[in-house]
Amino acid sequence: MAARLIGAGWCRGCRRRTSGCERSWVTSTVPRWSTGRSATRTSSPTTPRWSGSSGRPGWAEPTASRARGPATTPPPTPLSRIGYRFAKGMAELGHSTFPMPTGAVSRPYRGRQPFSENGFWQQYPDPGTGKSSTLITFIPDALATGRFELRTDCYVREVVVGRDGRATGVLYQDGAGNELLQEAKAVVVCGGGIETPRLLLLSRSAQFPDGLANGSGMVGRHATFHQYSFAIGLFDDEVSDPLYGFSGHYNNLASMDFYETDASRGHVLGSLIFPSMIGHPVNWSFPGRPSWGQASKDADRDFFNHSMKIGVLLHDLPVESNRVDLDPDVVDAWGLPVARITHTPHPNDYAQERWQVAKNGEILEAAGASRVIPVNMERITGNTSHELGTVRMGDDPATSVVDRWCRSHEVDNLYVFDASVFPTATGINPALTIMANSWRCSEHIVRYDARGWTD
Repeated sequence: MAARLIGAGWCRGCRRRTSGCERSWVTSTVPRWSTGRSATRTSSPTTPRWSGSSGRPGWAEPTASRARGPATTPPPTPLSRIGYRFAKGMAELGHSTFPMPTGAVSRPYRGRQPFSENGFWQQYPDPGTGKSSTLITFIPDALATGRFELRTDCYVREVVVGRDGRATGVLYQDGAGNELLQEAKAVVVCGGGIETPRLLLLSRSAQFPDGLANGSGMVGRHATFHQYSFAIGLFDDEVSDPLYGFSGHYNNLASMDFYETDASRGHVLGSLIFPSMIGHPVNWSFPGRPSWGQASKDADRDFFNHSMKIGVLLHDLPVESNRVDLDPDVVDAWGLPVARITHTPHPNDYAQERWQVAKNGEILEAAGASRVIPVNMERITGNTSHELGTVRMGDDPATSVVDRWCRSHEVDNLYVFDASVFPTATGINPALTIMANSWRCSEHIVRYDARGWTD
């Protein structure tokens, strides 16, 4: 996908326009999730069991409620040294921690072997079967039914509609460069918070001159990105045991203690926090670290095994003007306009992030860090690869794109099953919610919607 840099900021192959001005006032629109919490929770136990997610039930619930509900399978991954240090600091300040559900297996499960207890594994593909990616979970099971065909190296460029405005299929180019039309009774788009609105906006027709399902003008709007910020803790190697960030799971402990709104903090909402190593040997660094010579080597020896960070997954507010649209000038390798991102953080985003990073620093000090370094955001860059909210779910067709079953308000056989339907950013890693919501909506299609489809 082609890209061009504007001002400051890249976003995974997309052109991004950002403004870091905290004085620019923008208005947020925060709706309730039209599904209700219980609807998604009803589907969620099935999804982790099928895919293989480790953890405990009720991790995001109040302490008294955490034992309720069916347990995920397998149990939590073993706690790393960094996890123990995080738990110590939290306990010192009277806060709680909990094993975070993780898309990995911690014991043999459905013919798969557990992951290698390697912290480096977080940013790389899994050479084994421990990581619960769709490549080794849902896709093999679907292929085994004989009713699923996987076409790789294909590029969908348009969702095609008939004269009645209903989706009739997709136009795509295969790996050999052939342009093909795949007819369909229904189309489910799962491209994520950037590529899904881009595809809808590319799918223009006489019935939808502003893009498919975009009569409300809401496609691409309310973009949120879960900016990741953190506080770094450096520990004295003469008094602290090594943390060995390269061993154990990347982040197997977390806390929801700061997730709910507390007016005394000076902002609304809150976020998930969790500890991890600072980085891998090839990219390990921290502000102020010497970058060359003996001083750089000394810093590596002194701190690589005696450092950690506590991160913030920002619960950024949805703002209508923060959007994905089509770039008027830049095209990709297929000659199609790339996605353009326009974004200005809400003042609440800055307030929430800075308060939490400072709190994370206090936790590190309580855990024994001899030096704490805050690393605050200057702008939202999309550094978590969590793109959400751009094809909003809701009950009102004037202010949303899809209904509570993730079906387009305007095209009744067009669905969106990814994080672009999230009305709010959630402040939590989105994968399990995407899976649970997709399962819920798929069941609705089978039970109700498919009855109205014709051959």
